[in-house]
Amino acid sequence: DEKPTVTGEEQPTPGSPKTEEQPTPGSSGSPQTEEQQPAKPQEESTAQESTSILGQAQETVEKLDVLGVGKTDVAQQTQKSMKDLSNYANRIGKVASFAFVPPKPVDGEMRKYKVLIVMSDTGGGHKASANSIAAALKSLYGDEIEVVIADILEDYTLWASNKMYNWWSSMPWLWGTIYNSTKRTHSLSGNVYLLDPARAFEPTVLPGFIRCTQEHRPDCIISVHPILQSAPRATSSHVKNGKNIPFMTVVTDLGEAHPWWFNKGLDQLVVPTEAMKEQAQTLGLKAEQVAVCGLPVREGFWDVEAATAERKRELKEKLGLDTELPIALLVGGGEGMGKLREVAQGFFKHIPKEGQPAMQVVIVCGSNKELQKSLSKEAESAPGAKAGMVYSVQGFVNNMDEWMQASTVIVTKAGPGTIAEACCCGLPILLYDFLAGQEEGNVTFVKENGLGEWLPEAKKVAQRAGEVVADPALLEQYNEACRKNARPRAALDIAENTKRLILERWTGDEEEEG
Repeated sequence: DEKPTVTGEEQPTPGSPKTEEQPTPGSSGSPQTEEQQPAKPQEESTAQESTSILGQAQETVEKLDVLGVGKTDVAQQTQKSMKDLSNYANRIGKVASFAFVPPKPVDGEMRKYKVLIVMSDTGGGHKASANSIAAALKSLYGDEIEVVIADILEDYTLWASNKMYNWWSSMPWLWGTIYNSTKRTHSLSGNVYLLDPARAFEPTVLPGFIRCTQEHRPDCIISVHPILQSAPRATSSHVKNGKNIPFMTVVTDLGEAHPWWFNKGLDQLVVPTEAMKEQAQTLGLKAEQVAVCGLPVREGFWDVEAATAERKRELKEKLGLDTELPIALLVGGGEGMGKLREVAQGFFKHIPKEGQPAMQVVIVCGSNKELQKSLSKEAESAPGAKAGMVYSVQGFVNNMDEWMQASTVIVTKAGPGTIAEACCCGLPILLYDFLAGQEEGNVTFVKENGLGEWLPEAKKVAQRAGEVVADPALLEQYNEACRKNARPRAALDIAENTKRLILERWTGDEEEEG
């Protein structure tokens, strides 16, 4: 008699105990109960492979430990690479298994509203904006609204988007080419091209968005990423109880936005400025579709008031800083990107001119530990220290609102979130770098609104910062312009608009103003 064989990953190894074969959906055998889950051969196989990969990584690290190099960069990088590979293998299993085990819809009436915020953590403050909106919804509505933040590209597709973005953006000429070429060839640009990159990209994102929507079944969807616009609007998957789920987009750029942000099928588009509202209308959106709320900032900036001299002194003491010296705050984003090292080295060599005060320079390196370590070492022997300059090198900080309020000027790359937060604090802005393409408009925004200055030569930034700090009239001018353009409660306004969209769609009742 022929013995039945088991195909694929379920083939037993010699000597292993026999197991009963589980029937798959649609096969003969005992029917499945509601408690039973369909077999997941792809996911189980991936889990086994992931375990094996991690085991190999651990063995490698242990061997390096024996050799006395367990804590070297080689060992750490090996462990990180194995973990990344394992995570990607798990993603393959998750995406592949969806075809066999789609999420089961939730029946019955939802006890509370759910908001799904979709994003991709590819720089530009997308994750920070998502967290800010989530915090605002929590602050205003507590447990009445459940918020889920989903990284569509990383968690629901096979795109290694974060690593691709970091690689592309590390070469400004390449990223600028990608950004500007997709901008010109998009259908909303007014040009007609055979291949619209947004539409070509759609099929790779759409299935992931469908899975995410079916899994969470939200009452409202908020996108804070330009890639997640046309694909979500092209699908009928976001239908609940016979109605389309309201879809809102929050633009996280300041000066000018890529055409991918603007989709005429949106229920609401939230933009930071009136100028961008005009841009949206030229690209086909109706005025009633667009709300000007500002750029969502972190909770610590929602109720920031003008820092008095006494308040600055209190904050300096709390942060362990010199209470008398003016502060130049150097930042380069959460990853310590751009020319931050070169600019910091300029401050290390800076000798104040006659009549100029010495500065206290605070350098925030974000999660870039290598940069923090090397700059801390350089600061110990900085020539400027002999002229009264004081240096403090920090890593990642969670209280940026306090550091900004304590400072006199901020020296930064042209990140939209940093600019918006500096405006909330009335902090003059000195820009030294921008990411080609998407941040160029932010430089224009700062210059045209008189919020500060653009200083492209990194070696001259320290000298100009010393001149600005020594000019009280100029500081006051920049301070007033920043406060005029500040929208500290943007996240709260967006949260209120979200609740209104939910009520209009699911109850037909608009919440009355309190």
